[in-house]
Parts: sequence; C-alpha cells; structure tokens
Amino acid sequence: MSRISIPIIVLISAVIGAAVGALLAYNVLGSNLNSEIETRLASYAAQTVNAPAIEVNPATFTPAGDNIRTGEAPGINGSFLLDPEEAAVTNVFQTLSPSVVHVSTIQYYRNFFFQVVPQEGLGSGFIISEDGYILTNNHVVAGAQEITVRLWNGDEYTADLVGTDQMTDMAVLHINDLDIPPEWVASMGDSDSLQVGQRAIAIGNPFGLDSTVTVGVISALNRPLTTSETSFENMIQTDASINPGNSGGPLIDSAGKVIGINTVIFSQSGGSHGIGFAIPINAAKGVADDLIQYGRIRRPSLGFNGFTVYPNLAEALGLDVGYGVLIQEVTSGSGADEAGLLGGSNLVTLHDRFRQYRFYDDGDIIIEMDGEKVTEITLLSEKIRRMELDEEVTITVMRDGDRVDLTMTLTE
Repeated sequence: MSRISIPIIVLISAVIGAAVGALLAYNVLGSNLNSEIETRLASYAAQTVNAPAIEVNPATFTPAGDNIRTGEAPGINGSFLLDPEEAAVTNVFQTLSPSVVHVSTIQYYRNFFFQVVPQEGLGSGFIISEDGYILTNNHVVAGAQEITVRLWNGDEYTADLVGTDQMTDMAVLHINDLDIPPEWVASMGDSDSLQVGQRAIAIGNPFGLDSTVTVGVISALNRPLTTSETSFENMIQTDASINPGNSGGPLIDSAGKVIGINTVIFSQSGGSHGIGFAIPINAAKGVADDLIQYGRIRRPSLGFNGFTVYPNLAEALGLDVGYGVLIQEVTSGSGADEAGLLGGSNLVTLHDRFRQYRFYDDGDIIIEMDGEKVTEITLLSEKIRRMELDEEVTITVMRDGDRVDLTMTLTE
C-alpha cells in the first residue's frame, strides 16, 4: 500500500463516521423533540379545556388587515396563542371597533395675503344610536365648516353638527339617511361603579391611524382638571396610551362597555406619557340626550343677579358680613323667586377715583349653600350650573342681621 493511500483511507473513515454519528443524533434528538412537542401540545389542549371559555365571534367583525394573531397550527384552535387576558382584549376590540369612527374636519380661514386656506383636524367618535347619532369632543369639531365621518368599513359621510357644549367638551354629530346595524352601536357602561386598577381599553384614531387599540388600567378617579377652554371636576385618569386623534373615542372596560370619552392628555411633548383623562360616561349620557333633544344643554340658573361682597365693600356699605353674594334683583318665576330670596330696594351710589357705582345695598346676602361657605358669585354660579334640574339646595342668607335658611329648587 502506498503512502498516499493511507491518509485517504483515514479521511474516508472519518467522513463515514461523522455521517453515521449525525444520523444517529438526528434520530435520537428528533424523537425527543417530537415527544416534547407532543407533550406541550397535550398540555396546551388540557389548559384550553379547563380554562374559562372566552368567546370570540369572528362573524361580528371582519378585520381590514392583520389586526389579530390567529395561529393556525393543524388540529389546534385559533385561540391557542391567546391567553385569557389577551382573548378578552381581542373580544372587546372585535365588538367595539365597528362603533368607533374617524372624524375629520375642515375649517377655512384667511392667511396674511387674504387667501382662503383650509385647516384640517382629526379625532375620533363612537356611534350611540341606530339612527346615526355619534358622540365626540367639542374641541374636535369646534369651528369646523365641514365634518366628515369615516366608518370602520371605510364608508365616508358628511355629518351634521347637532349641538356642542364647551363646559363638558362634548358634541353630538348626526349622519342622515343611514341605518346603523345594532351591533355597530356602542354599549354604555356605568362609570360610577369603576375601581382604580381595573383594565381600561382605548380605541381611536391617533395621528389618523384608524382602529388603534391600546390597553392600560384606570389610574385614578374623580380627578379635577383645568384646561385653557374649560374645567372638569370628576375625570377618569388612565395610563392606556392616548395621543392626538384619540380625542372623542371611547374608553372601554373588559366587558366591552363604554365607561368614558377620551379627552385630554398630560404631555410635554405632544405624545402619550401614560397620563390621559376621560369624561365619565354617566356624565356624558345626560349631555348627549339634551343635545339630541334640544340642541343645547339644559342647566340650572341662579335665578337672580348680584355681585360678590368684599371686606372693603362691606365696610363701606355697613353690611352685616364681609363676604358672600349680595342679591340685586330676583327673576320672577325662577327657583330663587319661589324659594323666597329677596332683592334690594334701597339704591345707593359709591364713588372711586374714576367712576361711580349704583346698586341696592339691602338685598339678601347669600353666605352658604348646603352648609358650604359662599365667597364668589362666579363659583356659586359654576356649582349650580353643574347640578341637576329640579335638585333642591339649602341657601343660607343674611337678612336684616339674621341668618335665614331657604330651600331652593333649581330651574332653568
């Protein structure tokens, strides 16, 4: 045998040994891998059988794109890849997405060269009735000359503005001659029963991206909030991501019920920082009903005119107290009139360096309402306007040096 043939024989033997070893390893590892896969599939199947059933009905919604992970392994149900919490969110998305609409607006203005220039805006809204009424935010449609609503299926319609309310930042739109399927109408929840920490799901059109769903929790309840346009007393705070374009869209609980209207974000950059606020749906229901029925919000009024009493004014007039609201005139037939509040009859004149003031100095002075001290007429008016019609309040006044309690029924 030559010297050249020995290395060749060794090399061939090594190759054959490696091939045989690889074949044995493949058979052994493949068998173990198949066994492991079968074991895991059996485990998942057992979990699916024992886990609480969460129904996802694809017949109610056909996604426009790959919105849902479906997982299509042979012999395995499509919910295989979804745990119960994911399936719950998916179910809410499928159920509520047809209710959420894209709201786009155009407002025309003149630029520096007196040319008419359109300014576009966008937001969200949701359908609240089968006859085409849609709830959104006032700031989404304020000042708009044209309002277009795009439904989840891509159809676009020109919407009429039924009414707005700046105080609550709410507006109602209407699409004429359109029959809404009942499954497209959002189901309303109960915001009075909410608890901090429960899941909150937002669906809207942030930055124009239709049907975007974000998930978080309710971070706080009854948050007071003041913006440049209005003030709120009992907002829902959530960390579900809310961005420009989400305004007017629904905040939803795990049961698929609307619990709020996404309205404001706290942000230093214009994007979501995990601090968003929604109008409680219970407060929104009455506003929506009034806007649809009357085109405006029916609110209680003071039923009188008057002004705030300050210490220096009280000293100049010799009043019995140095704070409160001095009534000038009471509107005939108002709740204040029925309660027996009295205006003044003694007209006096006061002067300062620049002008003179004429008013009555002997009317009732309101010092308390329902046991709370009254110091400003604007605060008193604001509080009464946020109360319900026909609600009764106790008004305490100073009259001829005596405290007098009166019961007033709030009227328009």
